Parts: sequence; C-alpha cells; structure tokens
Amino acid sequence: MGIEVYLLRREGEDKHFIAQPSELYPKHVFQVGYWRSSYNNYGINRVLRRVLNTDLYELFFDKSWEEIRENASRTIELLKQEKYDVLEFYNPSDNEIQITDIIKVYKNTINDVREREFSTRTAHYFEGLTVLAIFPGQDSVRVVVPSDFEYIIQSLEIIKETADFVISRPGRENYELYWKD
Repeated sequence: MGIEVYLLRREGEDKHFIAQPSELYPKHVFQVGYWRSSYNNYGINRVLRRVLNTDLYELFFDKSWEEIRENASRTIELLKQEKYDVLEFYNPSDNEIQITDIIKVYKNTINDVREREFSTRTAHYFEGLTVLAIFPGQDSVRVVVPSDFEYIIQSLEIIKETADFVISRPGRENYELYWKD
C-alpha cells in the first residue's frame, strides 16, 4: 500500500479520525486529514526523495502545525522550479523476449488492458509518456521525463489545508497525526 497519514482528534480517552474532501481539490485522493503515498514511481514520498532528497517523514513527522504548513509551502516552491523527473523501472522478469516478438507481445497485451500505464512480468507499458533520455543499468532502466509535478503540488497544498484546518480550531493541541506504513 505505502504510507498513510491520518489526522486524529483526542477527546479524553477517545480518538477520532478526521478526513474530509479538500476544498481546493475535492476529487483528489489526499483529503484534509488523510494523506497517502503509494510505493510506485508516482507516490509523493518516492517523488520527493528523487527530486528534492526529502520525504514526508522529514517534512512533517513530529512537527508543529506551523512547521507543517511552512514545510509544505517551501516544498511547493521548490517543486515549481523543477522541470524533470526520473522514473526507474526494474527488470520485471528473467524471460527476455526476442526482438522479433516484441511488437506481437505489445499488441496482444495492450488489446487486453484498458489502463494507460501498467506493468506485467515482461514489460512496463505507457501511453503518451514523453521520454527525454534513457539510462540503462544492470538491473533497471532510468528514464528522464518532463514533469510539472501538478499532482504532488496539489497533495502538498492539501497538507497545508490540513494544517490550516487544525490551526483554526480551538483546542488544536488535541490534534495529532497518526502514521501508518
């Protein structure tokens, strides 16, 4: 699954999870009070590590709500300056397909799948990915792609929205983040 972060409000011995759609991005998987990072190439933690050499823990774990808000704002500004991302794809199998069979395997596979991006035992498939450079390695291939990091920036804006939600509440000392990975 990845990392999940929940907003909790303590009332005496009771704890209540708080999660509500973002006012900024109501259809986003991040919510005010719920953040997540999948383990795939596009999870916020993986992107932050690759591009800015940081992660959710460093930015938000055991921080004040003001620090969380400031760290999210600073990270948004840094990401807006970045124009490229690197995706890493590990060799999915030991079964090398003959070059003469690659197009046939490709056509058979994409006819059976409706997703724009997916991986199988034999290959990684993408629709519409612009590749700027390929760096082959022993066990993986690293691909440089253009990126505006829109989804990650939206996630960080929802983290700011969560901090603002808590800061605006009376008894904000009763709010805490619960980390699950």
